[in-house]
Amino acid sequence: MKKFIKIIYLVILTFPLLFLNLAKASEKLKIGILAPMTGPNKNLGQSIIKSIRLAVKDINSNLIEVIPRDTSSSPEKTLQSAYELKEMGVRIVIGPIFYENLIYLDEIDDLTFLSLTNKTLDLPKNVISAGVNSTSQLNTIKRFLKEKMYHHKSVIQKTSYGKRVIKGLFLKINKNPKKYININNIKKSDIDRSICDFIAGMTDRFAINLYNKSK
Repeated sequence: MKKFIKIIYLVILTFPLLFLNLAKASEKLKIGILAPMTGPNKNLGQSIIKSIRLAVKDINSNLIEVIPRDTSSSPEKTLQSAYELKEMGVRIVIGPIFYENLIYLDEIDDLTFLSLTNKTLDLPKNVISAGVNSTSQLNTIKRFLKEKMYHHKSVIQKTSYGKRVIKGLFLKINKNPKKYININNIKKSDIDRSICDFIAGMTDRFAINLYNKSK
């Protein structure tokens, strides 16, 4: 069960923004499970589902909901179940177990799979192997975060907008610091530093509102 506790934490660490946004909205993080619930490997699948449920219970978070779906150890059934999870609002899936069940999963761009296979070669881009050693896991996560988060178009756009807001506020406040900053907090020897400190203490919402008003 410790392995699955590690995997659950791996989910939270890999998708911190998703987890925090859901927490703020008091919504649950839906984690799908793709495991054989029928067919020759059903005992293994049932054991994994039980272990994941126990791991979530051990973490003691009511923000996590586990939703299992059957793969029947079949690539076609795995794909069908993955689409079902997507329709239910799942973004992250633990599984499938077997490498051969991964072959169609690259058709679903907006789902990420933490597969329990030990194989790491020729994996679909939306699959992270959670069955290998910790070093390989970390390297895979770094690559995933670089591609899907840090260099994601929406993140780059928001970062650029944030830079424009900060620069715009600085230029606006610098024209008349006393209008915005308490005179007792202005360091005459370093007005620029005082303005930077003032902006750094703003909340995002306050900064954006002030920036929009100053246009």
